[in-house]
Amino acid sequence: MIDADIAKSPTKYIRAPWLKKRTWHIRKKKYRIDVYDQPGRWMNDEQLARLTDTLKEIAERSMDDVPTYGVFTGSRKAFANRIIGVVSVNRTDEPVAFTAMVYLPILLDGRVEPVIHLGLTMIKKRFRGQRIQGPLFEKIVYPTFYNQLKRGFILTNIAASPAGIGSVADYFEDPFPHYRGTTRRQDFHLKVAEKILTYYRHEFGCAESAEFDPETFVVRGSNDPEAGGAWQFIREDPVSRYKREECNEFCRKRLRYNEGDEMFQVARVDIISGTLGILKRLGSRKRAAERAEAASVPAMGGK
Repeated sequence: MIDADIAKSPTKYIRAPWLKKRTWHIRKKKYRIDVYDQPGRWMNDEQLARLTDTLKEIAERSMDDVPTYGVFTGSRKAFANRIIGVVSVNRTDEPVAFTAMVYLPILLDGRVEPVIHLGLTMIKKRFRGQRIQGPLFEKIVYPTFYNQLKRGFILTNIAASPAGIGSVADYFEDPFPHYRGTTRRQDFHLKVAEKILTYYRHEFGCAESAEFDPETFVVRGSNDPEAGGAWQFIREDPVSRYKREECNEFCRKRLRYNEGDEMFQVARVDIISGTLGILKRLGSRKRAAERAEAASVPAMGGK
C-alpha cells in the first residue's frame, strides 16, 4: 500500500458516516449551521443537486467568478469524501456561508491517517464581519470524531485569505505557520504538507507547477490558471481580512496576491482540548458582553 494508491480511492480508507447530518444554532439562534458528512455517499440525486445549488448561490455572491473544481462540479464523487457546513439565517432560511472540508487519507508511520483538509470557505459579501467563520470552523469538525472513531485529526489548509489563515492559527492546535511565529516547524508538519501537495492538488485547485517553499510553507503560483490553478482567487487584495492586524500584515509580507500565491498550513485538532477551547471562548464572549452592558448603564446618584 502506497500513497498514490490511497489517493486514487480515498473513500476506501474513510469510514462511512453513521451521523450523516448535524445542526447547531449560533449567535443567539440568529444563524443555523447544518453539517453534512460525506453527502455523496448517502444523499439521493435530488438532495445532492439542491446542496450543489446552495453552494453555488453562496459562491456567486461571495466572488466575481465561481471556481469550477470540487463541489462546484456537482459530481457525486466530489461530495463522497467531503464534509460540508452551511450557515443560514434562521428567520429566512437564506444560506449565507459554507465550508467544504475534505478527507485526504495519507500513509504516516505505517498506518493510514484520514487528514482533514479545511478546503474552501465562502461568505456572502454582505454577511462578512459578523463572526460567522470561527463558529463554523468549530462546529464542522465534530461529526468527524464520531464517524471516524477518532479523538483527533491532523488538519491542513491552503489559502490566500488572512481570515482563513488567522482562524486556523487561532482555533486549532500546533499550527504551522502561525502569524505570531509561536509554533516551530516539526518534521510532521513538513511530511504532511509534502504528501498532501504531492497527491491531492486536484482536490483544492492547486496548480501542478506551483512551488512549495518548505521553510515558509508558501505555495508560489498555487492559483496559476495555465497549470490548473483556481485563477478565480487571484486578486490584488485578499478576499477577507482577519480581525487581528498582525495576521493581515504577516500575509501581506509573504504572499503575492496578484500572482496566485497561497499559504499551506498544518495543524491538529483534538475533541477534548477543542471542546475546552470553545468553552473558554464562550466564557470570554459572555464576560465581554457583560462588561459592555455594564458600561452602557448610566451612573446613578450624585447631583
